[in-house]
Amino acid sequence: MCVKLYTKYLCQELGIRTTVSTRPETKAYIFATVNPPPSMELTQFLTTIDNSKPWIGSYMYVIEQRGLPDINIGYGFHTRILLHLNRHVKPSIFTREIKNTWCTKLDTEIYQILNIKNVDYTENKKIHGYMLNWKDDENKHQKQYGDDVLCKDNS
Repeated sequence: MCVKLYTKYLCQELGIRTTVSTRPETKAYIFATVNPPPSMELTQFLTTIDNSKPWIGSYMYVIEQRGLPDINIGYGFHTRILLHLNRHVKPSIFTREIKNTWCTKLDTEIYQILNIKNVDYTENKKIHGYMLNWKDDENKHQKQYGDDVLCKDNS
């Protein structure tokens, strides 16, 4: 039996009984949220995020914060990272590697500090929109204005 993978279809060549079916959706994307402790400096946090790994196909991240303009901008900064893995890397390898990256700086076993989720293409598109657009919850809009100020103040 010969199995060939195409972008959308899985073909099994079984001689006279060759079958073609829709290829199952793979979870080739990872969505991670990292909440550092208040003692961590923003520059150290950004340096750790930017340490790219060769097994990452592409990635995008945003820096957010929980502070309000004119009150406490920068308070509770955190990142949301959306990654597309190279085909040969299992999501479990990514989970291990990101935990190794952060283990000396934060407790990687606490869900509220490091949250890693494997997502498919459809979820990827939703998360992409969530990261880059205004939140549906209007209470978060003031914090999003604070995100802009934080970014401008820290280049």
